[in-house]
Amino acid sequence: MKWKNTFFMLIFVFNFLATLSAKTWYVQGGAPIINSQGTLEHPFYSLAQVQAASSAHDTIYVLPSLFVLDGGIILKDGQHLLGQSSDESGANSGCFCSSFDGLVSLITNSSGDAVTLAHDNIVSGLHIVNAGGYAIFGHNIHSAEISHNVITGANQLQLLQENFALSTEFRGFIVDRIGNPNLQNEFFPRSAIGFMGTFSSQMTLQVNDTIIKGTEEGGIVLGNYGPGIALLLTDQAQATLYIDKARISQTTSIPTVIPNYTAGIYLYLSGHANASALIENVKVDDLDISNDGMDVVNVEDSQLNVVIRKYQFRGRPEQGQFSQGLEAITTYGMGEFAPIVGGVIRNHTATMILRMEGSEITDSASVGFLLCSFLQKSPTSVFDLGGGPKTHIGNFVDKPSRGYNKIYHNSTGAAFNPSIAPFKNLTILNATLFARRNWWGKGTTVKARFGLRKLNLEFANVCGVNFSDKLCDPTEKSKLITVPALVKEPRHHDCGH
Repeated sequence: MKWKNTFFMLIFVFNFLATLSAKTWYVQGGAPIINSQGTLEHPFYSLAQVQAASSAHDTIYVLPSLFVLDGGIILKDGQHLLGQSSDESGANSGCFCSSFDGLVSLITNSSGDAVTLAHDNIVSGLHIVNAGGYAIFGHNIHSAEISHNVITGANQLQLLQENFALSTEFRGFIVDRIGNPNLQNEFFPRSAIGFMGTFSSQMTLQVNDTIIKGTEEGGIVLGNYGPGIALLLTDQAQATLYIDKARISQTTSIPTVIPNYTAGIYLYLSGHANASALIENVKVDDLDISNDGMDVVNVEDSQLNVVIRKYQFRGRPEQGQFSQGLEAITTYGMGEFAPIVGGVIRNHTATMILRMEGSEITDSASVGFLLCSFLQKSPTSVFDLGGGPKTHIGNFVDKPSRGYNKIYHNSTGAAFNPSIAPFKNLTILNATLFARRNWWGKGTTVKARFGLRKLNLEFANVCGVNFSDKLCDPTEKSKLITVPALVKEPRHHDCGH
């Protein structure tokens, strides 16, 4: 035991000394090439220069400029990459991300990923424009703090994350539902902000005060070709993800990739991965056809715990039959879809705990919330929009949802697409959904016992109750528990973005 204490003390001393010797560097788009020293008076003129000169734990300031720094940067452990707005905060308004006046710190990588993370980086105050791949990406990193950044037009080269293959069961399921086996479906598109965990990595990740949107060139809006924020885990990887105050819009599908792989926020786990995510104060709108507001997916034997608070989604009828405000997909039981894409049938034991409160989903082209356990009903998963059971994970996910969600006026695409059933706010396949104390829109409730109200099932699809689908488990009915439903619309704070 003594040698272990000595070992950890040496690590602490080494890290402390490294921090003491850290330097500060400056880089600026359009800076003079002559006498470029990386100082405030004579900043570097390229990201390649500052990457080569800097060491672990150094701080790099990107000075504001009219000119964009191209080429991207690969950070080293402990480095801070800071821009013009790193000392400003949108949190003071209680809303999402503040706008920035005057010159800003502009960077990109027109041929690939703009910022590649190492362990324990802070990236703040940047405007990342038209990156060819990811705007910010980290793989198997210890931790990252991403805040006060504006990202426009990410993944313009429409690149895929080719080091992360989806499970064959999930791929087969999606191909079967979409009905087009010609689409590329093995890999996800790169996102604006992306984190990937493989093997036995453990990550703690924070994304705060962030704007992700399309970019305009010549009057044409170029979207982000992929999700806004994505977390991809497999093997025995673990992650804790915190997202607070984000505005995500104009995500766009790649023509050759299944559009369901793109959403404002996408969480995907496979293998024996384990993740907990707390997502608060996020607004998603103005998305492309078939893009979802938020997708949470776990397959095989993974564990995904998600708490969503104060989420706002506003869809459009034109987004089509595969667009939902929130989609939750998990697998439990013997698979059957893997052979569609050449995979092998196997048993699945994935577990998901999903809670949402104080959120709003409206105007979705399809149902507002799609809950799908597409093999069988999981005995260990919990889906809670209000009044669900406590759990014992040991973190923020254990407390039941208070409810007070507003899920109303969805399936708006029915006016344009006959395959969309009108007026549906929910679809539940092989699951029990606790949804007490929520508001479903005017005229959507009926009397329940003791003078209380509940959602009229005309506004929901529930497997085995009022809905038939080949995915529905014939041995067990799904359940929807909405008593008591709110009779008065709750007031939510809206930042007005």
